[in-house]
Amino acid sequence: KDCYYKITKPAKGNEKHNHLHENFAISELFFKNGGNPKKHFRVSVVNKHVDLKDIKDSLDGTIHLTKERIEAYYQIIDEISKIKKCDLFIMPEVALPYNLMADYVKFSSDKQIGFISGIEHLNLFNCGFNFIITCLPVSIDGDRDAIPILRLKNHYAPEEEEMIRGKHLVVPKPDPYRYDLMEWRGVYFSSY
Repeated sequence: KDCYYKITKPAKGNEKHNHLHENFAISELFFKNGGNPKKHFRVSVVNKHVDLKDIKDSLDGTIHLTKERIEAYYQIIDEISKIKKCDLFIMPEVALPYNLMADYVKFSSDKQIGFISGIEHLNLFNCGFNFIITCLPVSIDGDRDAIPILRLKNHYAPEEEEMIRGKHLVVPKPDPYRYDLMEWRGVYFSSY
């Protein structure tokens, strides 16, 4: 029986083969049940303003999910569902409140539309985490599902590091740096 996905052994980078002289790992993820390869692959980009106040609040460990803010996020997926033959939508960095991740993953599963988004900072264990989510829908024997893949940001912007440290938090650095190469519906891509 085909599995949801296959992960190949991560390749390790080293100084001899990497011009940046950094340690890194590349995982290859092949989604066999994501659908047949497509001749036309449709990607939608969400033009979403990310408020600096929301970024600072998330670093404080406070997520303000007002009724209006929640409705705005649901409106995004309502509008995406109206786009004919949309395969994948992309949202900005630190755009998605982690409290709404499960709703977006369910949408991905139900509508069989993938998404990539930055998640608002998580303030955990005295660190300011910046994660990216890539969620890819699959279908197994007619049952719809979605696979969320979370990855810690490898390189923080200098202003972002300053903001995190200004909140007396640590900037987490993965070791090794991780990159995911995904194959889904016949398209190869990586999320940064």
